[in-house]
Amino acid sequence: MIYTNELLPGYEWNAMVACLVERMSKEKHLLPQKPEDLIAQLENDRSVVAIENGQIVGHATLWPIAHNWYETGSTFVCPSNREKKINITMYHILLAHHQEKNILATTTNAVSLHIGKKLGFITVKRNSLPEEALVGTCICSRKKTGSDNALTSCRLAWSGDNWNPIEDEWELPCHVRVVPETFKRHPDMVRIQNYIPEKIAV
Repeated sequence: MIYTNELLPGYEWNAMVACLVERMSKEKHLLPQKPEDLIAQLENDRSVVAIENGQIVGHATLWPIAHNWYETGSTFVCPSNREKKINITMYHILLAHHQEKNILATTTNAVSLHIGKKLGFITVKRNSLPEEALVGTCICSRKKTGSDNALTSCRLAWSGDNWNPIEDEWELPCHVRVVPETFKRHPDMVRIQNYIPEKIAV
């Protein structure tokens, strides 16, 4: 397995990334991406990929959302390569390389929550984020959240209140988490304490 945050020579990157995008399109929790956008992320040193046998089997990136604010996204591991700690390895590389950046993550995905917990992500109230970060995130479509009402599907993230399920395909509310370094730099952010989704286990 090769992990890289740059376009290494000797690979057919356009074809590899196009294949990756096709695989990612089958994951309901991922927003659709274009191959050229993922290539640009690698060129700008904001992604890590895992390569095996000439194929990208893992991907993680940081999307810019405001000045010095980035959101983790498009995180993917091929089904045949899961449970091999590829995801957590990519995040260790990515986050270690960008400690000076303010990084947040939003998700309704139980696996992502499990990985984030291992990495020390801190769940915070969305409305305690700095304004520039607040307006930069919260872009989920109905296709991703399963609800037209962002305040319903994201109530935990907005206020820290307990969440009551709504009748759609989503089993978890949206969690907004930041990396520990970001939390330390922003003392006004409010941690959500003692909330562990029942379905966090993988």
